[in-house]
Amino acid sequence: MTSPTSLDQLKQQIKIAPIVEHYAIKLKKKGKDFVALCPFHADQNPSMTVSVAKNIFKCFSCQVGGNGIAFIQKIDQVDWKTALNKALSILNLDSQYAVNFHLKEVDPKLKRYWDLHSALVDYYQTRLKLEPKEQGLTYLTETRKLSPQVIERFQLGLAFTLEDQYFLPSLLNYPWISPAIEKAELCFATEKFPEALGFFNQQTHYATFKSRIMIPIHDLKGNPVGFSGRALQKTEKIKYKNSAEHQWFKKSELLFNFHRIDKNTLKLYLVEGYFDVFALTSAGIGDVVGLMGLALSESHIIAFQQQLKALETVVLALDNDTAGHDATFKLLQELNAHGIIVEVVDWNQAAYKDWDELFLAEGSDAVKAKTHRVLNLVEYLVAYFKTKGFDERITVNKVIDIIAQNQKVTADTSFSRFLCQKLQQLLQYSDVETLFTQLQQQKLKVKVNKTTTFTQRAPIYESVVGVVDNSFRNESQPVAITKEFLVENNWKETKERVFHAEIFAYVLLDKQFLVELKQSDLDELFASLQTPLFDVALFIDKARLYWAKVQEPDWAVFNSILGEQQAMFPTTFLAQIKEFFLNKSLSYDPEDYEEDLQFFRQLIVKQKELLKYFKSMVEH
Repeated sequence: MTSPTSLDQLKQQIKIAPIVEHYAIKLKKKGKDFVALCPFHADQNPSMTVSVAKNIFKCFSCQVGGNGIAFIQKIDQVDWKTALNKALSILNLDSQYAVNFHLKEVDPKLKRYWDLHSALVDYYQTRLKLEPKEQGLTYLTETRKLSPQVIERFQLGLAFTLEDQYFLPSLLNYPWISPAIEKAELCFATEKFPEALGFFNQQTHYATFKSRIMIPIHDLKGNPVGFSGRALQKTEKIKYKNSAEHQWFKKSELLFNFHRIDKNTLKLYLVEGYFDVFALTSAGIGDVVGLMGLALSESHIIAFQQQLKALETVVLALDNDTAGHDATFKLLQELNAHGIIVEVVDWNQAAYKDWDELFLAEGSDAVKAKTHRVLNLVEYLVAYFKTKGFDERITVNKVIDIIAQNQKVTADTSFSRFLCQKLQQLLQYSDVETLFTQLQQQKLKVKVNKTTTFTQRAPIYESVVGVVDNSFRNESQPVAITKEFLVENNWKETKERVFHAEIFAYVLLDKQFLVELKQSDLDELFASLQTPLFDVALFIDKARLYWAKVQEPDWAVFNSILGEQQAMFPTTFLAQIKEFFLNKSLSYDPEDYEEDLQFFRQLIVKQKELLKYFKSMVEH
C-alpha cells in the first residue's frame, strides 16, 4: 500500500465500515450504504447510516457523525491522536503513517502538558462517580437536568470539598502516566517547572478547584489543555473559575466542543456558554461550539476553513441580551466576509436569556424547536438596522454592502437574487432587478483589506503628529492596524479611539478608512454637526508648533490660536457631502471619485469634541 503523503490521504485509508464492525455493530445493506443501530443513543430502529462512498457515518436521530477516527473518539471517549492510532491498529495499517505528519513534531513539554490534563480529566471524572451524589452528580442530573450520556460525552467531573487533603496524594499515585506525576508539576509555576499547572498552592496547601463541576477544555485538535470549574454553591462569588492562562491555554484561541464536531458538517451552531452547548446537545444538536468569549480569532476562522471544509452555514445563537446582540452583528460581518452563510436564531422577545434557561424551563423539545427558528442574512440585517432608526434607502445600501462582502453568496446568482427579493419584500423599496444590479456593481468594488503597521509609516507619522504627543509610543511593540480594529463597524466605539494620536495620524493618511468611518453612521454624525467646524490638518499643524514651544498646556491660549483660523464649511456644502454618500456605493476605492472626495482628506469633526479628546490624550 502506498504511504499517504497528506493527512487527508491518511484519513481516506481509514475505512469507516470495518471500524464500525470492530465494535460488534451489525451493518445491514441498504442501497449503496449500510444502516445500523446507533451506539450513541438508545436506538431501536436503525438510524445510523454508514456511507462507504463518502467514508463517513451519520445518525439522523442524535446527529452524531464523522469519519472513522471521529467514530472511535466518540465511542471510546479518547482524543484524536489516540483514536488515530487505534484506527491504524484495527485496519492493520503501518503506525509509521501517523509519524509522517504533525504528530512527530510535538514538543515533549507540550505532550507532557496534554498527558497531565488527561490524568486530571480521569481524576475528576472518577471523583464524580465515587463521591456521594449530593456532592456533584445530583447537581448535574437534577439541577441542570443533564442525562448520563451528556455527562459522559463531555467528560464532566467533580472537584469535591476535600481536594485540599486528597488532590495531591491521588494524582501523585495516578498509575496510567509515565513518568509518574511530580508534585511540582501540579503546583504553581517555578523556574524549574515553568509549565506547572497551578492546581495546588504548596504554601497554603489549598487546591485551586474544590466544590466545583469540572468541565474539560480541549484545543481545536482535541487535546485537553485546561478546565473551567463551575461553582456548586450559590454563595460562591466566582461562578466559573478557569485554568490559568498559559502558552498552551489561551481562551481567546479556543472553541469549546470544536474537536467533537462532525468534520463533514454543513451547519454549525455558535453559542456562548458551556451549558448552552450541553442544552443543544441534549436536544440532539451535536454540531455546536461555545465561544470562549464574544469574539472570533484568526485561528478560529482558519479552523473553520481547514477542518470543516464542507461547512456552509453558521447559525449565530448567542445570548438574548445586549452583549449577545452586539456580538452577533460583529460576528455576522466577520463570518460573512470569509464566505460563510450566516443565519441568526430569532429569540423574538423570548423570556429566556440563553439556551440553558430555555432548556431548564421547557426542556429539550423547546430547545430543538427554537434552533429551527432562524433569520437569514437579510431578515436579520433589516431588523437590526430598523432598531438603529435608519430609513429604507440607507438600510438597503448597508445590507447590499454586507452581502457583497461574501464572495460565495455573490457567486450564486439564484441565492443572490433570492436575498434581493427578500430585501425588497421586507422594505417595499425599489424593485428586485434594481437591487440585484446594485449588488452586482457593489461586489466588483469589494477589495481585500490589507493590514499595515505604524512602524512601516514612522517617517510619515512623525511629519504629521510631530511632538504633539509621543508619550504613548513603544518602538519595540508596533501596533497592527486593520480596518476592523479601527472601524469595528460601530461609530460610537470608534470615535473615542480615533483621537488617540497614532490612530489619528493614520486616519489623515487613509481616505478609504475615513470614508468608511463616516459611512458607519451618517445620520448620527450629521445630526451632531451643530457647531462650527475647522480644518483638522490645520489643527494638527498648529498643535505641533504650539507644543514644540510650550511644555505645559495652556488650553485658553491654545483655543484662541485655533479660533483665529477656523476653516468653516457652509451647511449646504455638508448637505452635498451627505447626498454624495447616499447615492454612491458604500465601498470606496481611493482611486475613484478623486475630485468628489478631495475634501475628505481632512477629518471633519466638531471642534469641542476634538479638543476634549485631544486634551485627554496629551494629559494622559
